[in-house]
Amino acid sequence: MNIQEYLELKQKLFKKSDEISILKSKSYSNIVDDPFKNVKMSSLIHVKPAKGILIRLLDKISRIDTYVDGNGIDLKDEKFEDCIIDAINYLTMVYAIVIGQQNDST
Repeated sequence: MNIQEYLELKQKLFKKSDEISILKSKSYSNIVDDPFKNVKMSSLIHVKPAKGILIRLLDKISRIDTYVDGNGIDLKDEKFEDCIIDAINYLTMVYAIVIGQQNDST
């Protein structure tokens, strides 16, 4: 794969990532103004939202690791690409929450 192919692949993944973020935000939060409503609920059990997201990310990393080891993913509804896109979205959410908290404290 050359750099142009890599960038095209990345662009494709990020486009799908955006589409999924919008769908999941509507599904989990049902509020356009707060796309993190569902992850903020982790504070009800005294887990910071960013930490809650990292826990979910570890599940994705575990599935990706299984796939990379050649064992595939056993879920009918979740492909390797889905795990990668979810990981992209989780990392972006952590970044957004941490940056938002930093901005709120200044």
